[in-house]
Amino acid sequence: MYNSLIDIPLEVSKKYPDRVSHRFLINKAKVDKTYSEFVSDFQALTLGFNHIGVNEGDHLSLFVNNRYEWSVTDFSLQSLGAVSVPRGSDTSPKEAKFIYEHSDSTYLILEYGRQLNDLEDIVKLTKKVFIINDFDIPQKYKSKVILYKELFKIGKGLCQNSNLYPSLLSRVDFKSIVSIIYTSGTTGNPKGVVLNQGQFVENVLMTAPRMEINESIGEVSVVILPSWHVFERTF
Repeated sequence: MYNSLIDIPLEVSKKYPDRVSHRFLINKAKVDKTYSEFVSDFQALTLGFNHIGVNEGDHLSLFVNNRYEWSVTDFSLQSLGAVSVPRGSDTSPKEAKFIYEHSDSTYLILEYGRQLNDLEDIVKLTKKVFIINDFDIPQKYKSKVILYKELFKIGKGLCQNSNLYPSLLSRVDFKSIVSIIYTSGTTGNPKGVVLNQGQFVENVLMTAPRMEINESIGEVSVVILPSWHVFERTF
């Protein structure tokens, strides 16, 4: 029985360390990430976030589209016991501000620097803004911005302490909140649904057998649903 969703990639990385977990394109070049690399990346990002000041129970609004770093971020925040509040990078400024404030978020995660101008009202409220891509960052925001490459660099250095990540993970259990997922807002203001580890793990245990995935051959699937969709995260 899993104590949390995090146990799943940790287990798989031991069974199939060299099997590809994610495949994506960067400038039309194919990039493969193995399960061992995936786990190493989200552990490093966990320690990077924690070093900057993200702690258990903190809420982070995440306006990022489907990409490898989305999954890395998801498992990093879970490892801290922090709460992700995810939507796409194309969320309107008005809706993004409502979600940020309504969810009691204190940090902001963005995909691109160019989002900063549109979300200026949120930037004024937030403690720090974490940005995945390291270009198009207006000078006036740089004091609040921390790039992902900086977080990874910090985290990889801290990974030398083999006890640090397990000590953070030990605080996560079935009751830990994973995410607050907001509805589309087509019938009024978006409504946030609070989901914990136990609910997600139950989804995995009930859904996985119905998928009839052949674990022995390492099947390949294409991601179409948004990364923050409950079924996509379960998958």
